[in-house]
Amino acid sequence: MKEHIKYIVFTGVVLLLIPVTSLPINLNSTGDWSLTISETDLQSGAGSDLNSNYSSASNVTLISVSSTTSTWEIQVSKTDVNWYGNLQLYVRRTGTGTYDTDPPTGGTSYQEITGTNTYFWEAADGVQDVPLQFRLTGVSITVPPDVYQTTVTFTVVETI
Repeated sequence: MKEHIKYIVFTGVVLLLIPVTSLPINLNSTGDWSLTISETDLQSGAGSDLNSNYSSASNVTLISVSSTTSTWEIQVSKTDVNWYGNLQLYVRRTGTGTYDTDPPTGGTSYQEITGTNTYFWEAADGVQDVPLQFRLTGVSITVPPDVYQTTVTFTVVETI
């Protein structure tokens, strides 16, 4: 009986020494949104305010994630290059794209993009061409004329 116990302990030690490897997860994001606001965006002509909200096409950006057999989430953040404090940028997922196993979940309501990585949506295995839409709010004639720019970053995090 004593030999049998040694064998089980020894097998457990061997199993603990086997390294777990994971494959890299590839994230590809295509598309960008550029918006020009001019006098044609005045609500009622001269002397009126600008439209305060602008939306991109519903598929302005497409995200694909491959080389994975695990569950993962997409996080989103932005880095301002030149940005006015009253402007807010939002994003939402407008479809599922095509997927290997299960469709993506979450992210179908607009959420504000900030300077901190924030949960956006999740899926398992690979997905291709998941469409995204952006919305800009806070536009007003009180915003000084300038070229405002921010970079949106999508990060994939394995959640196993």
